[in-house]
Amino acid sequence: MNRIEIQGSNLVVTQSIQGYINRKLQKAVKHSSEYILSIKANLTCERDSQMIELIIFLHGGKTLRNATRTEDMYASIDIACGSIERQLKKIKQRKLDVVRYRSIEEKLNENPSFISAIAV
Repeated sequence: MNRIEIQGSNLVVTQSIQGYINRKLQKAVKHSSEYILSIKANLTCERDSQMIELIIFLHGGKTLRNATRTEDMYASIDIACGSIERQLKKIKQRKLDVVRYRSIEEKLNENPSFISAIAV
């Protein structure tokens, strides 16, 4: 996986939190790692809530962002990574749909009899 930067505000980022974030993000971006440049995780601890903000920088200048706030930091990490995983799947599916559409379009342009075979 590419670079992961973890920062804490009002919170000491321990090795266990770093390891947990790394494991969860590796699982979340397992199938979409070719699109990712870097990942930034900002952890914040307030009086009654824990917050994580994940920012993922993608090729082509796109940025994915998710902020999750709960009472437990590990629960926040789980929810944020799940959301990022869904966003990455959606982006990957769009790219695959474009590739499939182009290949069908090329086949139709190359072979006009293919169009008449479908119409019959």
